[in-house]
Amino acid sequence: MSLVELVVTMAILGFLIAIAVPRFGGVIDHSRRVLTSDAMALLNRGVASYNQSAEKIPVAAASGAADELEVLALLTTRDESIPGSPYVPAEFSTTTSSATDTFRMTWSGDFFTLTPPGTSGAGLVIEN
Repeated sequence: MSLVELVVTMAILGFLIAIAVPRFGGVIDHSRRVLTSDAMALLNRGVASYNQSAEKIPVAAASGAADELEVLALLTTRDESIPGSPYVPAEFSTTTSSATDTFRMTWSGDFFTLTPPGTSGAGLVIEN
């Protein structure tokens, strides 16, 4: 293999990488959005079941992540007086974050909403 062939091969590979990286670069952000959206749907189904079996979740929306953690505790705790509880598996693993570079689930007072990156505010984040 001559030096010219090697340079041409490297140029072709560089061109292909330059095309592929931007095209597949959004895959990670999309997968994070999907993972957070699926978790949020699970939590919202739990909220709906709780509201049907007991009463409306008595947690108001607040700044910080204390309200999200309180709702999560209600949904993952077995309560003998509420039929069907817990509504979310106890193994449901989240942490709180106010970082603006990740998707977060925030409590609106009635249900969880998706907070996209670039938006301020604290919320639940799926642990990896």
